[in-house]
Amino acid sequence: MITLGYIRKRCFIPRFYRLDGNIGKEMERLIVHLTNLHRSSVTIGDYSLYLSEFLHYIDNTNVHYLEGIAESHIYARADSEAKREALERAYVVLNPTSKCEWERNKVLRKCLKAHNR
Repeated sequence: MITLGYIRKRCFIPRFYRLDGNIGKEMERLIVHLTNLHRSSVTIGDYSLYLSEFLHYIDNTNVHYLEGIAESHIYARADSEAKREALERAYVVLNPTSKCEWERNKVLRKCLKAHNR
């Protein structure tokens, strides 16, 4: 079983970066759009934080236009919560008490016993 940890929110100090440049302008347009849709201030604040951190990461990788953002940039900045949820969705619970296919198939078991002698 996979054990994953959590970062408590009260220990996290958010750091906002300015939304500058071509990509920053598009991010600002998204924030304005969310405001026009009457989203809560918490939601808008969360989006602002995530977008500013992503823009800071993109600037450090020398990407200055939307066309330059690759899928790998997005995956590299996926937060730990999203990674944890994806791992949990992909996790398959194995049931060791259920019998395997070859244990349930009597003909196959007879054949295996015959070859085992």
